[in-house]
Order: sequence, then C-alpha cells, then structure tokens
Amino acid sequence: VACRFNDTGTRQMFRIEKDGGGAIHNSDTVSLRTHEDKHVGVQNEDVSADWDTYESEGIDLLSISSSLAEQHAQPGWWGEMDPGAQPGWGDVDPGAGKTPGNGMLPPLPGGIQAAFHIETEADGTDVIRKDDQNFLRAYTTMHIGVEGTAVQARRDEFDSQRRFIIERIDPPIPPPPSSNTDPHGPDAIVAGETIYIRAHTGKFLEVWKGVGPSIRCDWDKKKGEFQEFRLDKTGGGVIRTGDTVYLKSKYNYHVTVDGEYIREMGEGSWRDDVKFIIEKDDAGMGVTNVNDAIYLRAHTGMQVEVHQPFLPKFECNLCAAVVKVNKPVKGAYMKFTIERGAK
Repeated sequence: VACRFNDTGTRQMFRIEKDGGGAIHNSDTVSLRTHEDKHVGVQNEDVSADWDTYESEGIDLLSISSSLAEQHAQPGWWGEMDPGAQPGWGDVDPGAGKTPGNGMLPPLPGGIQAAFHIETEADGTDVIRKDDQNFLRAYTTMHIGVEGTAVQARRDEFDSQRRFIIERIDPPIPPPPSSNTDPHGPDAIVAGETIYIRAHTGKFLEVWKGVGPSIRCDWDKKKGEFQEFRLDKTGGGVIRTGDTVYLKSKYNYHVTVDGEYIREMGEGSWRDDVKFIIEKDDAGMGVTNVNDAIYLRAHTGMQVEVHQPFLPKFECNLCAAVVKVNKPVKGAYMKFTIERGAK
C-alpha cells in the first residue's frame, strides 16, 4: 500500500465493510476490501493489501472448520500469538517465511489483522459521512499514517499524517422524467426488485464462483440466489425501453463488461462501464413487463448474448453455454426474458 497519486481510479478504490452491514459509525470495526478482492491488513507496522479473502482464494470454509475449532485461542487484546499454539486466523505460519498476506491461514473478513476501528477526534458514535475526516486504528492500537509515500501503522496520534478524508463516487443526477405516458400495471418491472433473466436457450443467467467468467448460463430451473439479479437506475421507478440500467447480483455487486465477457465485480459503482441499455424489437419507450423479451446493450455498444456451442449436425446440450458481448446487432442469441422472483 502506498500513497503516491492525486488522481482517483480503480487502484484507489476501497469498499468499507462491517459485520452486519448498515451505516458506518464512529468507533465501528470495519475492513477495507480492494478492487482485487483482497483486504488491507497490518502486520506489526507494515500495511499491505494482499490479505486473502474467501472470494480471492476460493476457500471452502466447511472443509477447514473442524481443524480451526481445534486451534488454540490467542492471548491478549487482539492478542499476539502463543508461541506454542498452531497458526490461527490471521497468524503468519512461522515456517512460511513470506510477506504478510501470504503463508497464512486466510483471515475472516473483519479478523484482527484486517480489522480497523474507524475513528474521529470527537467522542460519540455519530454516523461517518462523505468528506468526514477519519482515523484508522489497527489491532496494534496504532493509527494508519502516511509519511512521504509510505503507509504504515507506527503511532497512536490524531495528527495530519494519520488523517484521511472519505470520498465516494455519487450516483449521477437522475435524468428528467420521461414523456412516456404508457400506463403500467402490476406486471411492470420496477428498479430494485428481484428478477431472473432467461436466455433463448431456456436457461438462466447466474453468478459463477468457480474458474472462468463469473457470469454463466447453465441451468433451466431457478436454483436460488446465484440466479437472482436486480435492475437499478438513477431515480428508481418502472423500467422502460431505452432506460440506462445497472445490473446487480444478489450479493449487491455490479455486473460489468470486460472486453468480450461479462462478469460480476466488487469495485466501484454507478460507473460508465457498468451501464446497460434496455432495448426491445419494437421502438419506443414502453414499460418493461414480466416475461417481456429484451436486449441488453453494454457500454461498449455490443449486445449481451448467450451462445450454445454445437457440433456438426447436432447441438451440444452438454457443452457449457458462453455468455459474451461482442456483436452490435440484435438476434436470437441476444434475446432474454425477464421473469420475476418470488415476492
């Protein structure tokens, strides 16, 4: 972790998280997730951004829970490791000899090395707001500070070197109200509600946590949260043809187009590269209803499509469908049906 540039971009983005979610208050325990799905963590005075999370390492918690239950507890407040104990969550493996964030059991999000108290100089538990001046106290009781370009946790002081200002990307100003006067009834899709997106193959788009692109289209039955999405738009309300929308997964992550592929991502929000435009075969600005056939045009100008591989003379139903974004024209492969989730 370094502090070198005045510009903002993907590498300067962090997501503040806390157990249970909700607003961030003074003295809350929080963690900072980077655009690479790693956590910022502290080892002694060193601050690094390579602390593994379940998402970055594909950890199966159930497979290691029994061994973790047998490990010794750590002594002290956010304590130091008992020399006779086995490594626990966040402890460096003495035999690894690697940098912080490597050679360790993966810390829980919000675990001691990757956890910080967010503080202000004032007492109380007031809500932390945009542009507030804050301090981040590590498990060592020291504040994170910047000296030159170096970021370290060396001193327990409320001074300018340890003071940070929270900035965020605000959603754009809502566009003026549409002149469309089409009535909408109970079948209209509303921004923020849970939907399922069925492709021309009869299968649903889903979030995939394995190897490869994270948006796939493999199952023809609604199997739960992996297939649940939301269409958001600035200003909220009914989704209409021609609207600019933001596609979010059940986990509140945005879906973006990266080259030819579409994927779930954890960095940023309300950005140009997470925009899609709702289109239909017929022109106009009509309301989008349940079971309507739509197209999703990405910020690249290309249409999202599901391509089912085939072998000569017959379709390969056992081959995984590919979700790609590389053609500007509408066609059967680009058509999706919006279905509503259970209310």
